[in-house]
Amino acid sequence: MSLAPGTPWTRTLLGDPEVEALFGETAQGAWLKRVEIAFLEAQAALGVLEDAAASAAIASVEAAILDAEGLVQGTARDGVVVPELVRMLGAGEAAGHVHAGLTSQDVIDAVAVLTAREVDRVLAARLTGLLAQIDGLEARFGTRRIAGRTRMQVAGPIRVADRLRNWRGPLARAQGRLAAAGAELRIFGGGGADGTGLRVAQAEAVSAEMARRLGLDPGPPRHAQRDGWATYGTCLAGIAGAAGKIGLDLTLMAQPEIAEAVLSEGGRSSAMPHKVNPVAAETVVALARHAAMLSAGMGQALLHEQERSGSAWMLEWMAVPQLQIAAGAALRHVARALGDVQSLGAD
Repeated sequence: MSLAPGTPWTRTLLGDPEVEALFGETAQGAWLKRVEIAFLEAQAALGVLEDAAASAAIASVEAAILDAEGLVQGTARDGVVVPELVRMLGAGEAAGHVHAGLTSQDVIDAVAVLTAREVDRVLAARLTGLLAQIDGLEARFGTRRIAGRTRMQVAGPIRVADRLRNWRGPLARAQGRLAAAGAELRIFGGGGADGTGLRVAQAEAVSAEMARRLGLDPGPPRHAQRDGWATYGTCLAGIAGAAGKIGLDLTLMAQPEIAEAVLSEGGRSSAMPHKVNPVAAETVVALARHAAMLSAGMGQALLHEQERSGSAWMLEWMAVPQLQIAAGAALRHVARALGDVQSLGAD
């Protein structure tokens, strides 16, 4: 099932298969198991759990087959996936060891961070590709002239390169912001039942070792400290917005009466066969606006009452994946739109 918004007809247009795959049953199930295994490994490494018991529990978790529908039903019942996950993983040799000392948010937040790390790799690669596309367009058309416009009125002649630099700058800065926002997220601190620390011996050391085994940085618990996620959401909206600026400019430049951009591809009209719609560019604009709305909602997710929230946390579950998909789809479509450019400006 697609995570993209809309009807079955629009989900392919507005979604991003590569990003959405990271939210699929296979990827998410593997990360859930990986977090529980890292907890066992960390305890064994520090002698909190005997090697034989830890090895047997880890083997049991690795061999467990997750029932996706069971996890869905368990989440509907419990409000989180972890109780049903533990039931599936905690049988046999793992009984009494899996998850003992963790809490649901430790697991779910860790999986969200691991997912974001993979999403960010996709976005970073696409940003690099887009910058190369813009550089290529500048090499081909940068010296040509177009009308410079302020407040949508003609101000005077400019070079195509001048407009391309207004496209390039926000994308280049988005690369740095994505790296910084992602690094701020990639911290794990086990909070345990009350959000203050794991309920095991050597809690801080176990939490730090668990972080290292997940490829994250150790830190204090952040169950009720959600500013990192809000910053990340703003970053994703900024990526979509930077792409949307390009899409909006291309849409205007491709108007026949302006004719500053010639595109090789477009969408057909059901009523006007002479018309070619700049679908890729238009889609980027819609995705940028969608991301802006979602980012505003992330401000509400900062409001975690006391040591942990249910409702504010759920808001993140809805907004963050949609923001990641919107950012990915926006970059995908703007790359397509730039690839369709046959000409910019006048000789």
